[in-house]
Amino acid sequence: MLPTDFLSHPLPPPVAATVDTLLLPVSLLQHIFLFAHLPNRQLVVALFVKLYRWKLTATLLSRKKRSMSGQELPDYDADSRMTGSKKGSPPPIMHPDVDVAERDPTNLSSYIKVTFQEVIAEPEPSVFSLDKIWVLSFKVFNVSKIWCYRITSAMLALPLAVLCGINFACMSFCNIWLANPLVRCLAMECHIVRQVWELIMDVLLRPFCVSVGQCLASIKMTVMGD
Repeated sequence: MLPTDFLSHPLPPPVAATVDTLLLPVSLLQHIFLFAHLPNRQLVVALFVKLYRWKLTATLLSRKKRSMSGQELPDYDADSRMTGSKKGSPPPIMHPDVDVAERDPTNLSSYIKVTFQEVIAEPEPSVFSLDKIWVLSFKVFNVSKIWCYRITSAMLALPLAVLCGINFACMSFCNIWLANPLVRCLAMECHIVRQVWELIMDVLLRPFCVSVGQCLASIKMTVMGD
């Protein structure tokens, strides 16, 4: 028979309120024990519940301790401007092969970077619009550009990604299974032609060129003034 004194110690109210919201699986197990007619089922259920609460309490306290020591995970609210998420929203999806923050590491599309100042400019006060109109134009330009791209990419990015993947897969297949073998065959055939050509040059043309060069080497030219 297990002692039940240790089951009577209450948890702190904030921790208890947090833990109670996570005890739905425990309540289901409690019903299973009640219908199973096990001996000392109430003590077993109470022990299981207490151990579960202790585990969650230790987890919460360890997280609080890490946050106070500065070892907590970085706040994703700082990246909300970049990802477009609201403050308090979950972190962006991470993938070991894809960088969500830096999506153009090779500057492939750097030429399409366009800002409001590069498109619309008012050079002098005589052609200045109202201040509020200028500010609203700036906001409307950025918002329409961002959301038009996001909506278009949401509708067409996946189909185009599939088409691009199929296209490059077919190109890779053609290069691997067609172009490279043909080039290799051509290189093998040209190797024989190269050996025959080098033999012809060494046997026929090289002695003739050497003889002509030696004959012309004995010629001397003298330039005389007027």
